[in-house]
Amino acid sequence: TIAKNNLAIKIAEYVKMYDVTLFCKAEDNSLINSGVMLEGDVSSSLGLAGIPDLSEVLHVSRMIEIARHFKIKILFKSIASPRSIYLISQAKKDGVDVKCEVSIHHLIHSDKACENFNTTAKINPPLASLSDVQLLQAALKNKEIDAITTLHQPSSPVNKEVAFYDAEYGCEAIEDALCLYYEKLVKSGMISMSDVVKLAAANPARSIGLEYGTFKVGQKVSALLFDVNEKTTIQNSQSLYDGEVLDGKVFMTFQEAKVSRF
Repeated sequence: TIAKNNLAIKIAEYVKMYDVTLFCKAEDNSLINSGVMLEGDVSSSLGLAGIPDLSEVLHVSRMIEIARHFKIKILFKSIASPRSIYLISQAKKDGVDVKCEVSIHHLIHSDKACENFNTTAKINPPLASLSDVQLLQAALKNKEIDAITTLHQPSSPVNKEVAFYDAEYGCEAIEDALCLYYEKLVKSGMISMSDVVKLAAANPARSIGLEYGTFKVGQKVSALLFDVNEKTTIQNSQSLYDGEVLDGKVFMTFQEAKVSRF
């Protein structure tokens, strides 16, 4: 998060000079205060201080204008508000080089996952309302989202098995990433498996000047084998999907000359 305009402008000047992509976590810290989840009906029912989605939207709006002025590339990390997606999509139509990433959690879970003070659902950015989740899903189908992520942020049980206010942000998902993408996004008809490769590998890599997600003669191999006929059971108390049985299983990975079997 870049709080001050003069600092944002100075960073933009360097980004333009080196022709790199600026990765931007969009939130206005002055609007967060003591908030621990999305401001709305669920936060009110739980008696928890909320964070308005305006915190993200205002920051996205400002950084879009900076990208427009300096003609720089920005990738907005882990966007949670459909309004932000709309602003980014409109900027793209104007020729501004901005892209956005959304986490699997924000495409599947709403802020209702925080009910019963479930600290596993305390993540940053906070989970959106159910109606906004549906709009994020529509944006994914309409190819308005450029990358997807697990938003993997491990935390010790000691720091999660406490009161919601005191719990650390974050949940774990990277080990089950492809199974989650396949089960939640592909089987549901939101996107295809080739879309997963683009959104989870090719597009993020391209944003930092790397070529992944494709096979070319002479290229070093970085790939995995995934069996859709197998099952994966998630056994992780720090995962929002703990106990779920998902279709698909990664059984082999290739990283250049190293082969791993599972």
